[in-house]
Amino acid sequence: MGQKVNPLGFRLSTKKYNNKIWFKNFTEYSFFIKEETLIYKYLKEKNKILNINKIKFKRNTIKKILIIFIYSIFPFLIENKNYLKRLNTYLLKFLKTKTIILIKNIKVKSPFTKANLLANAIAQQIKNRVSFQRILQIFIIKKNLEKILGIKIQLAGRLNGAEKAKTEWYRKGRIPLQTLFANIEYSQQMVKTKYGIIGIKIWLFKKNL
Repeated sequence: MGQKVNPLGFRLSTKKYNNKIWFKNFTEYSFFIKEETLIYKYLKEKNKILNINKIKFKRNTIKKILIIFIYSIFPFLIENKNYLKRLNTYLLKFLKTKTIILIKNIKVKSPFTKANLLANAIAQQIKNRVSFQRILQIFIIKKNLEKILGIKIQLAGRLNGAEKAKTEWYRKGRIPLQTLFANIEYSQQMVKTKYGIIGIKIWLFKKNL
């Protein structure tokens, strides 16, 4: 029986915490969710150069303040005053809201131990037409993964331009998906190529902090 449950949602309140830090009544809840979904998509899709690992939202609903925490490999790009001003202006115009938006950046350490960043890097290599075996050599075999107890990678689609779609797996160590208190990171992405869409899924089993 395949695992259909999202490993992150499955562990909320045990090992994982929600990226939205606020509480609101049901009449405005859906509006805030929609607003933050639009911000998330814009930052991830239109600012790929930042190589964002995750985004957290914190609100002061009384003062109408929204704080966006951006976890990135390149925080110095976000710290640029001109970039921050353009980003803030665009978000206010894009959202059509009077909310005060504050952006704070946090540098990600050990990027190759983060599932999202590893998926981003693999996606870029696929776009550059690098073979699956070569990708493993670049990001798994040659990297020091002392913080990782287990890793599983799945690529699905017309890999290396093959005529038929197939699924390739790489697994090392163990991935206890049924253990609630296991520190599991999960990421999935889709890459558009001239041969079609290739799906990427990554599971990381990390040491407890």
